[in-house]
Amino acid sequence: MKTPCRLSLVVGILALGAALPMFAQVSQQTQQVTVTASIPELMNLTIEGTAVNIAFTQSDYASDGTGSKLAINATTLRIASNTSWILQVQADSADFSYDGVTVPHKPCGDLAVSAFSTSTYLPVGIINTEIARGEPGGNSVAANNVPVSYKLNSTLVGDPPGNYTLTLTYTILAQ
Repeated sequence: MKTPCRLSLVVGILALGAALPMFAQVSQQTQQVTVTASIPELMNLTIEGTAVNIAFTQSDYASDGTGSKLAINATTLRIASNTSWILQVQADSADFSYDGVTVPHKPCGDLAVSAFSTSTYLPVGIINTEIARGEPGGNSVAANNVPVSYKLNSTLVGDPPGNYTLTLTYTILAQ
């Protein structure tokens, strides 16, 4: 009687052993995923100080009747960009508009701008003029905050009393 038990035990071990290679032969499959990102040129320009008021007084004029008045760091342009950038400015008109009685010819070039508190002022025109360049970064980066100063020239003979207005357009573009 003991023999049949041994035989069934041996058959059970062989059956278990035959099943083990089946588990070891399970094949492994892999698949790959490729992730591609497309990041375009990103540029953002915000302006603090969109209204600049330059009010002349008698003391702003020299004895020859010419004068100039500065508005130092009157506007700050904040630039966020993922590429090197160029900042340009242009006047929207060749002449200032005027609300007085006599319409004078006050050219836009009587207004000049200076970026980053430099002493070099560039006259504005109806064609874009480069005033600054910068590197990629957010607008919290000091170099991407551009303070702009304004210098307006006037003459007692050429600029009668009244309010003169000129609109400027600032543009950033990739270098």
